[in-house]
Amino acid sequence: MDSINFNLYWKVINEVTGYDFSGHNPKLIMRRLECFVSKEKIGSADELRERLFTDRFSKENLLGNLLTNYTEFFRDPLFFQTLLKEIIPALANYSKISIWHAGCSTGEEVYSLAILLDELNLLDRCQIIATDINEQNIISASSGIFPIGKVKEASYRYFRSGGTRHLSKHYTAYYDHIVFDHKLRSKIKFVNQDMIQTKPALRFHLVLCRNVFIYFNYVLQQKALTTICNSMYNYGYFAMGAQERIVNMEDYNLALINYENKIFRKVI
Repeated sequence: MDSINFNLYWKVINEVTGYDFSGHNPKLIMRRLECFVSKEKIGSADELRERLFTDRFSKENLLGNLLTNYTEFFRDPLFFQTLLKEIIPALANYSKISIWHAGCSTGEEVYSLAILLDELNLLDRCQIIATDINEQNIISASSGIFPIGKVKEASYRYFRSGGTRHLSKHYTAYYDHIVFDHKLRSKIKFVNQDMIQTKPALRFHLVLCRNVFIYFNYVLQQKALTTICNSMYNYGYFAMGAQERIVNMEDYNLALINYENKIFRKVI
């Protein structure tokens, strides 16, 4: 795919889906698009437009290929340990705790934190909003249904993250899949939303946006940070994760409090 056709393809994608990928890692996103058009045997931008307009499954498949969806239950236990030791005790002082998971993918890490909050008897005081640009991710996450192998693999990470019971206490198993308890699902609102364009109506004590910024260029990082910081209470927390790059956080009144896990506090 030459550069001229590449630009035409992006115009079609923006036209049909409404998503602008210009601020994403160009090499990564180009490679994924090339793989998609090759696999689907699409030979031109016009053919891509027709396919996306007439076949919603192709549209969903395209977005699934372009957007980064890697996640797992209790990913990086040290991160969750740090939240439990350094952040959650401070949040426990509030009568109501509002949390935003931005770029939540299929929801594994959202449920992970909800489980730990439940075991601390804090979940009833929490309002959790989880957003993702991929509608299929939101539909999947909202169901609370996951392959049973995913939670079996997560048991060790659960205990390392600070879990105090048994992971199976939080779900019901049905043959090859599990369904998380209604209590967990009822405390999480999953929303199909672009974090760059729109911020939730609430303000938050804790915002988590893990392993998302590494796929953004500098301009997109700035836009995302502006949205996130405007949604936070003063002295609220912003947690990114160990793999993220630190940009000019001081410009957003964010003070680094844990370097290893890239956790900041908003201080005006």
